[in-house]
Amino acid sequence: MTAPWINLAVALALGLFIGLDRERRKGDGPTRGAAGIRTFALTALLGALAIQIGGNWLLVAAVCGLAALTAIAYWHGSRTDPGLTSEVALLATAMIGALAMSDMLLACGVAVAVVAVLATKPALHHFAKRTLS
Repeated sequence: MTAPWINLAVALALGLFIGLDRERRKGDGPTRGAAGIRTFALTALLGALAIQIGGNWLLVAAVCGLAALTAIAYWHGSRTDPGLTSEVALLATAMIGALAMSDMLLACGVAVAVVAVLATKPALHHFAKRTLS
């Protein structure tokens, strides 16, 4: 059993890791995406703190609040970017943060999988549009 601060630190690190990819792709200026490295780091920490402090019910409340904020951000930015990838990744990051409190290794593996999916967008799109027929 590890000290809770270690789990919190891992959750924060995983949020930073996922946020690195989103920061590189969110753009600049008035059309930039809503969530970047800091938002993803804080979101992972939110999930971890929610599960640590209040258990499943506080996690549900935190994710519902996050989903509402994410929906507002999507509505605001959907004219320039109709995709939902960053919004779904943000919700997944909260869950990864919560998971880090009980199973750090699994949380790390899921975070790596999320970043892999996010980072391979060009290759996945090329495969779906050009390779498959």
